[in-house]
Amino acid sequence: MIYTLTLNPSLDYRLQTENLRLRGVNRSAGESFRAGGKGINVSRMLSLLGAETVSMGFAGGFSGNEILRLLKADGVEADFVGIKGNSRINVKINDEGDTEINASGPEISADELGKLFEKLEKIKPGDTLVMAGNPHKGARNNIYAETGKKLSGVRIIVDTTGEQLLNTLKLKPFLIKPNMEELEELFGEKDCTQNRLYDLAKELKKAGADNVLVSMGKDGAFLVAENGKVYRAEAPELKPVYTVGSGDCAVAGFIYGFDKSGNAAEALKWAVACGSANAAAEGFPTKESVNNFINLINIRETGD
Repeated sequence: MIYTLTLNPSLDYRLQTENLRLRGVNRSAGESFRAGGKGINVSRMLSLLGAETVSMGFAGGFSGNEILRLLKADGVEADFVGIKGNSRINVKINDEGDTEINASGPEISADELGKLFEKLEKIKPGDTLVMAGNPHKGARNNIYAETGKKLSGVRIIVDTTGEQLLNTLKLKPFLIKPNMEELEELFGEKDCTQNRLYDLAKELKKAGADNVLVSMGKDGAFLVAENGKVYRAEAPELKPVYTVGSGDCAVAGFIYGFDKSGNAAEALKWAVACGSANAAAEGFPTKESVNNFINLINIRETGD
């Protein structure tokens, strides 16, 4: 079973606008709601691909109830801890690109956190836990490391940033997935060459990660694999419609592709296909669109 953990989920309110003006009145050309959060996006894509997954985290108030309703409508099994506060609402504006206004979200009490840890006890050796996104307000910068330490024989995957990510490397995670900007930020660098990005990802592997997947938006992604090789995948040409969540879909694609083939290069192909399908979709992508993109992606060994 593949479990995903979203400590600070959101109800995403997506608005389609044209010629957005700051400090002025704008009219929306379309609106929609989606259950948001990196772990939720991973579970949604895994479910679409046919993998067994359970989405876990915190949900509270009217917004939390709507998150759970939307997950059910998408066919995603959810096992959330109810909280006293309201789950956050994020605003996603699509207008010749994506603009996001993300709320900070509620604080989580020690009792509520304890209830989550009780739920996590159902995760057994051989299962997978994906810990994704920034945690809730007031969370310790090692909350993911603490969570993973409580589990034995579980495949750990981490998609977060900064110290929260670095603190999980002691867990020897199966996969971590920074994007290009987050990778540079971890090392205090900027505008790195492609070869320098390879070197930085290799440093994260040396620090404990088995596989380091780095997403690069329209430029595709690369993987420093467990075998030490570097694989590169160019993104197929597409007209981006809604890019939010594409990196999360890439994580799901990697898990699915690896479990399907046992091959890291093939897993990278699935990662880029899922991320591309999400970016090109008006709503959430279909399995058919993912399969179509698979045929457009070539993997090459690189990093020299």
